Amino acid sequence: MRLASPMKLYSGSWGAWVTGEDVKPGTLIWLRARNGKSWFSEVNRVLWKGPSKFNGELGAICERMDLALDADRIASEIVSDFIAQIESTFAQLESRVTKLEEIGQGLTVTPVPELAAIESIPPLNGDYQQGYHQNDARDTEFLTDFVEERIRRQRERIPNQIAGLSDYNRLYGRDSAH
Repeated sequence: MRLASPMKLYSGSWGAWVTGEDVKPGTLIWLRARNGKSWFSEVNRVLWKGPSKFNGELGAICERMDLALDADRIASEIVSDFIAQIESTFAQLESRVTKLEEIGQGLTVTPVPELAAIESIPPLNGDYQQGYHQNDARDTEFLTDFVEERIRRQRERIPNQIAGLSDYNRLYGRDSAH
């Protein structure tokens, strides 16, 4: 089962843009229109395959057959697609596990030492607090410089904006004959 969107073909009939790489006649598609309506259809003939000019996603332009598809066929297609996805994912995981096992052969495990007790952490002293206040002052200075730079840039823009407004008012505002 593939996702698709309806599209008007050059012949004047309705077709579909079907997403995916391996689109062929007989593929069951689920069409979803912009207005929210959705229905099942089947690919009758593949007219073109390649990447979308909008997002580069692979797909195909197809003629379609809108059939009254029975629920059993739809359910079997959904289940078979789901099983294929699960099998593909499982195969990828197995290859990753095998690769990790190959990489890990010959390595030795080093035990992690126990963490030090909380009591062994030295208490905070004035040196730490003084460094904290220095960092805080540096951050405040940086923020002040940033704000001053933003204000300076805005002041440079204001005359141009005012000139643009006066031109606009002269052309389209109260002075205009429109």
